[in-house]
Amino acid sequence: MIDDNRSRTLDREELNNGLRDFGVTMSSAEVNQLFNELDKDNSGLISFDEFLQALRVGPTCYTFSFL
Repeated sequence: MIDDNRSRTLDREELNNGLRDFGVTMSSAEVNQLFNELDKDNSGLISFDEFLQALRVGPTCYTFSFL
């Protein structure tokens, strides 16, 4: 839903816009930190798999130290 260009990746702008669309208010620094934590391969994009890993619920659930 937040992958505006349907590339199956998210850039910083798409992540920021998606968070805002869902009512999540974060500073630019917080969005950048979140992006960097999700972009595990440092490609400059969050892949679909990286995004799914972040959303996983259970004993291996991803947690964000700054939230």
